[in-house]
Amino acid sequence: MKSSRESLRSSGEKAEFKHIPGNHVVCGSLSERIGIRNRRPPRDSGRTVNPMLEWPIADRWEEGVGRLLDYVDHHGHARVPRSYTIDGYRLGKWVNRQRSRRRAGTLDPDRERRLQDVPGWTWAARADKWEDGFGRLLDYVEHHGHARVPRSYTIDGYRLGTWIDRQRRRRIAGTVDPDCERRLEELPGWTWKASSST
Repeated sequence: MKSSRESLRSSGEKAEFKHIPGNHVVCGSLSERIGIRNRRPPRDSGRTVNPMLEWPIADRWEEGVGRLLDYVDHHGHARVPRSYTIDGYRLGKWVNRQRSRRRAGTLDPDRERRLQDVPGWTWAARADKWEDGFGRLLDYVEHHGHARVPRSYTIDGYRLGTWIDRQRRRRIAGTVDPDCERRLEELPGWTWKASSST
């Protein structure tokens, strides 16, 4: 019986193999940026894949990290929208699942460290989004002298007026963090009434 390695080689396909601790063998492209990454062949590629080759859960995790690194290379940050999908891979869902596992205490410490090393990675995506919006509001206040931002105000593609409306709606719903509420109220000209800022 041929081994998986011999079977792939005899099919005329070139494969690069690397042993990973835990007796896993990975074939495919390897990334030196943050450990090892591999990609499954596309499902509709027409390639014959040896059924003896399995893609263990560890390899699927490596695929997720690899796709996250590609996203960072392309977008310059690791804030993947929850609904983001590329080539049928639901990267946003994968990223959200890693954060959930960390909160539950079920994410492997090595994986946690590797994700922490990804440029722009955050465990608190919602808080980071808020800080980004608040930072842009501070820039506006510095430039204009007040926090009365028009609803339609956009800067560098960021809809600051929409962000402010969202904070007002969250206050009405009682979901604004007290510290965030205090920080907004300390800004010159800040008001919770939308009509005062348009």
